Amino acid sequence: MVCAGTLCGKQVLPHGLIASHAYTIFGVYENKDLGIPKLVKLRNPHGRGEWTGAWSPTWLEKNGKTKEAELLACVPGEFWLPYDVFIKNFFSMTICYSLGPSFTECQEYGLWTRRKHRVEFTLTLSKDAEVFVAFSQTGRRQMRD
Repeated sequence: MVCAGTLCGKQVLPHGLIASHAYTIFGVYENKDLGIPKLVKLRNPHGRGEWTGAWSPTWLEKNGKTKEAELLACVPGEFWLPYDVFIKNFFSMTICYSLGPSFTECQEYGLWTRRKHRVEFTLTLSKDAEVFVAFSQTGRRQMRD
């Protein structure tokens, strides 16, 4: 899985992109024979906040590019973005990779509050191993449940 984050700042970036937001990257496409420049296929996990500029479904329809529209068909929440626009509006890219079949995961949860400023965990390994430690903040959506 590959994800990219937009620049921080304004609430809405040019042509419908959302600032300070993460999008999933699905691929890259270019077809010089049809005059299609290098495009990046993205998906907004919220299903809205799609690119409405050049090479978006609306733009393709408006410009009578039916053959290109067939090639670049998307489901709601997905869109193609010109590579140069991607470079200007996204500042980070994260690539997740598989750690293999021997990978195991253990999760421990702690809670910082106004009164409890310190959380401690102890990690004991039975043999030499490569260890990844990650700290994350529960999102507001998870906290509602």
